[in-house]
Amino acid sequence: FFSDPCVCTMSMAPSARVVLSTLGRLAPLHFAEGWDNVGLLVEPTRPRPLQRVFFTNDLTEPVMNEAVEWKADCIIAYHPPIFVKLNRLTQATPKQRII
Repeated sequence: FFSDPCVCTMSMAPSARVVLSTLGRLAPLHFAEGWDNVGLLVEPTRPRPLQRVFFTNDLTEPVMNEAVEWKADCIIAYHPPIFVKLNRLTQATPKQRII
């Protein structure tokens, strides 16, 4: 869609908590349906500033590869990559590989 990623430069990169709080003001979680999987799905092992946030409609393997190439610190997807129960994380399926 865009020829080049849009990079916003800030004097101090926000934390995941700030990004989640901002998203919560834009799209409050209480508006989600009961069956929808919203909010933070994969939490980092340690807090760190988010200098590059990658937005996508669907997180597919090509999109994940683009985010990795772009060195994204965080990926925000409209359609959650984890929607149904996962019993394991292997390399067997595209959905498992992107997580």
